[in-house]
Amino acid sequence: MADNRPRGRRSGARPQNRVPNRSTRDQRTLSPGKVDDWRLLVDAKRREQRDAAPAYLVDIDDTDSHPAEAEWRNHKLPDCTIDVPDHLFWQDSQHETIARIHKTFVIAQDRYAESGLISIGIWASRGDDVAARRTKQDIHDWVLREIDSKRVQGLSKFAKSKSQTADERRRAERKWQREVVKQQYRQAPLMGAAFGAIGTFRWPVEDYDPEAVLGPSFEALDRIRMDTACHIIFTSKIESFNILGSQSGVTKAVVLLRNVCFQIAARQLDSTRRYLLHNADDSQHFTAVALKQYTHPHMPGDDADRDKTGQSPRGEDLVETDGKLLPTDGSSHRNALLLKAIVVHQLSRLHFYRGHLDLRIRLGRFLMTQYKMPVDGSYSFEDFQGMLKQTQFRGEVTMELGHRTRENAALHALQGAKGLLVPQSGMIARLSNVKPVYTAVFIFTDRAGDLRHSVTWHEVDPDEVGNSSEVFDTLSRSWVRLDRSSSTPFPLVDVSLTDLTDGSAWQFDLVGAHAVENKRLPENLAKLADHIKIDPEEARRNHGDINFISRFTPYLPTKSYQQRVSYRYNLAQSDYVVELTRSQDRICTASSRNPGDYTIKAFEPRWSLEVYHSSWATQFAQNENLAVGAKAQWDAKVGTWFPMDDMGDMEAGKTTDDGLEQLLAKLEVLRQLVMRSAKEIVGGMEVA
Repeated sequence: MADNRPRGRRSGARPQNRVPNRSTRDQRTLSPGKVDDWRLLVDAKRREQRDAAPAYLVDIDDTDSHPAEAEWRNHKLPDCTIDVPDHLFWQDSQHETIARIHKTFVIAQDRYAESGLISIGIWASRGDDVAARRTKQDIHDWVLREIDSKRVQGLSKFAKSKSQTADERRRAERKWQREVVKQQYRQAPLMGAAFGAIGTFRWPVEDYDPEAVLGPSFEALDRIRMDTACHIIFTSKIESFNILGSQSGVTKAVVLLRNVCFQIAARQLDSTRRYLLHNADDSQHFTAVALKQYTHPHMPGDDADRDKTGQSPRGEDLVETDGKLLPTDGSSHRNALLLKAIVVHQLSRLHFYRGHLDLRIRLGRFLMTQYKMPVDGSYSFEDFQGMLKQTQFRGEVTMELGHRTRENAALHALQGAKGLLVPQSGMIARLSNVKPVYTAVFIFTDRAGDLRHSVTWHEVDPDEVGNSSEVFDTLSRSWVRLDRSSSTPFPLVDVSLTDLTDGSAWQFDLVGAHAVENKRLPENLAKLADHIKIDPEEARRNHGDINFISRFTPYLPTKSYQQRVSYRYNLAQSDYVVELTRSQDRICTASSRNPGDYTIKAFEPRWSLEVYHSSWATQFAQNENLAVGAKAQWDAKVGTWFPMDDMGDMEAGKTTDDGLEQLLAKLEVLRQLVMRSAKEIVGGMEVA
């Protein structure tokens, strides 16, 4: 059910980006008179609302503007200048990196076309001449190193820069002029300057402090300033932005500023959650629900950790229904309608979301984390169903499948699922020949919010690379920044379909996080990421502890890391991917005496299962690279996200024109295949 609990502001109001009251941030509101009837598990993993701190529109480093840049924006003269070869200026941004280290600001001032040099101005905070001189010296040393390197290679470009053709000189000059014109709109307008039009955009100051979300100098608007050739300045007295430029530029800038408000609001969305029941057999009906204890994954040798348990609901007292329609939410058709309404509604609010989005459907065990205590050890079915709809109720689906015996047999079960699954590659004939992919996920502590780094490798056929030995190639690398109060991405959609027969559940999980550019990473983390490698021998040893990462030694910022071995298949006649993963988490704890020393504790390896469509990542890539003021162009219709395939409904002779209902039918077949009774599995082999 959607989460409509009070958030510390009146219902329907937009979130306010002010200094949070930390004493009340995480309080949970329960109904009056029912506090003693409800139980809250304090170690529940899923968060319920956004941080109260401002949601920065741009990367956090962009808003941490140094006073040196403000000096340039206010037309102050540079503290010093230095000439840099134009080919180094255009192809390398090392001068900007050096400036960030010294907390100065650099920008091109002039270009000497004949000599091929660009004059760079250096600004420091008022009175900090030492920082400016150090910046100049480091840039000078960098230029000399590049010159010496080219001379050694016999490729010195200084000689070539003077022998440019006329066309090359004209192109370089035009490129330079465009850059100069764009950059001048980042500065305050000159006194007495005339403009073709002046526009005003009233900013919702009560909801979003403009400096808190756009930066001290409203740096987030720089791209709009340059693209529209307009000066954009904030006037606090009228709580508005004034836009100065041409008529067409001002009109475009006003629209983009409106979109900026939408982008900020999208980053403040709370979770939409709903807990649904799935009844695989409409001819039978449970009349009661009991709680079964569930043991979480533990750290071997840690007795205290082994005692961590949860409560999973289980149906009791099964009765026949004589085919009558039950007044429950368990039918596949009704669940499909609810899912469509929830997912499509939330997607329609994410066109302006700037950041990393990920939609997955995960199979696990449903656990109750905030619930009303049962009377005499069980609920009536009607009472349990009513509790799921109450705003106080909270539940979560485990990351692991939830039954160790079934988990260990899951790979064998999927490899025999001919007809339901097919290999992703047309070059592979048998499911058992599919090779896994390997993923390492690191969480690094950072004051602005933990940074999560993911690296994925796959094994390459030696025939494809012309090498006699097998090699591993990097499929992807990504960085995201998490909210300050969490080590997981924020859940935007959290809908679970629970079968009370065994407590298993499918969770539709849409999460979001801040995307981070590599150039905005702390230097120590960027260097560490380059040294993360995979050990081929350990990777192929898929039993016992998972430890395929080589040449990685955790140090100060490391919080935890996870290693995954994943087998990927496609659902037959569709582009849905079924990913079965064996993973292991490790927690890094710094020594109190020597912060450089770490104690690493490993959890037991467990298996998980996820389903996702191959097009989802492509659609959400628009959001990850979304420009300030822009809108993602994907369609929020259900047919875009849950497309039809050629199989129809899984029941013989029955078809449907609903892609989501098709998917739910296949998910039920997949669930029964993986979560079958443990009595049917002996040593990983199927028996009668």
